[in-house]
Amino acid sequence: TVSVLYWEFGGMSANASNPRVTFAHLQYCLRERLWRHAQSLAHDMHSALSDFTFLLWKAYALDREGNVADALREYKHCEGKRGVTTAALVGMQLIFKRNKDTEALSAISAKLEKDAQRPNFSAVTQAATLLWHAGEYTRARELIGQVLDSEPEYRDEYTSALTVRGWLDLSAGRGGTFADKCLQLFDRVLQAEAVENFVDIDALLGKVAVLEKKNQFWPAQELLNKCLVAHRGFLPAMVVKARQLLRVDDWEQAADTTTSVLASDPMSVEALILSTLNLLVREARVQAATRTIADLIKALQVREPRNGA
Repeated sequence: TVSVLYWEFGGMSANASNPRVTFAHLQYCLRERLWRHAQSLAHDMHSALSDFTFLLWKAYALDREGNVADALREYKHCEGKRGVTTAALVGMQLIFKRNKDTEALSAISAKLEKDAQRPNFSAVTQAATLLWHAGEYTRARELIGQVLDSEPEYRDEYTSALTVRGWLDLSAGRGGTFADKCLQLFDRVLQAEAVENFVDIDALLGKVAVLEKKNQFWPAQELLNKCLVAHRGFLPAMVVKARQLLRVDDWEQAADTTTSVLASDPMSVEALILSTLNLLVREARVQAATRTIADLIKALQVREPRNGA
């Protein structure tokens, strides 16, 4: 049996018995460009499990926050570790390319060529995910395509290759029939997980994002409610739910959901933004909104002190 280790960091929960849930939370933070949030989740999971996949993502978040030296140090700790070497090399390659360090770039490129001779699907999937977050969509698609060509239903304890491909195509701005194809990808993952009585949160949030893109808000809300039943108190789903409720002008439910988020995490940056919007637009309570903005500034100083996103 797996002993459950569960703890919280500033309203963000990490569950050591289910890395897949925390990985989905981490991916949400990265999509929202909450770099310090992502670092904290990744650090806690790595500390609890010595899981280098989470150290890899701590390195990526450090880089995006501007802590390049610390990011390189963590990437180097991941190098040579099964399941993350490819992604660690890719992360370092992106840094050296950005900084025009041709000598280091040449050395890393040589290592990547050697690594490609013995591909590890988990490592390649993580590398594709990292490239997706970095906006390197073409290269990310090539890597995840290699995995799917060899094993179309590949999944591990963190994610599914189909989930990565779905988010990649959706994030690349492909609309129309591509949105429908993304929906099919996420549905395939959710159906496969349902056989084992799991809810893949990252795939579910992907499907929610597609439905939102198609302005199908009520089916999206049903999915979010399903997520919250399966994973009670999963704050990212609550934040997404509140945002969607605002888009359909259901201010009352949006405010109630935002209040629930703040009850669990009084320093939730996303919820404080939504609360401020509600106070200004719906209730016209300027003084109350001013106080909430002050709370938001404090939360940003604590939670995202070096975030220029």
